[in-house]
Amino acid sequence: MTLAAGRMRERVEIQAPDHLADGAAGRRTRWRRVGSVAAEVIPLTGSSGVDDVVVRDSQAWRVTIRHRSDITTGHRLMYRGTALRINAAVDPDMRRERLVMSCESGGPT
Repeated sequence: MTLAAGRMRERVEIQAPDHLADGAAGRRTRWRRVGSVAAEVIPLTGSSGVDDVVVRDSQAWRVTIRHRSDITTGHRLMYRGTALRINAAVDPDMRRERLVMSCESGGPT
């Protein structure tokens, strides 16, 4: 299936983590911009649950972009001010035309 340009109406920013020492024998993560790309962003299911006595809402997303081989589950996407954790990134037809990512927002990033 060829990726039609008309379906890629949104922009997402690709971010990579930079792990920095926090001065107290730990580390903190700062996110650095890798690039901005056109994407098809589709919200899927949402849910609410309790995690460590805190109510957390989560939203599943499917994001499709033109193929890139440098994106892993260690990266994240920013979409309209919302951080999306990448749970999986696959080339569904192995043609190196598109990359389909299963993402989640809500909770820690």
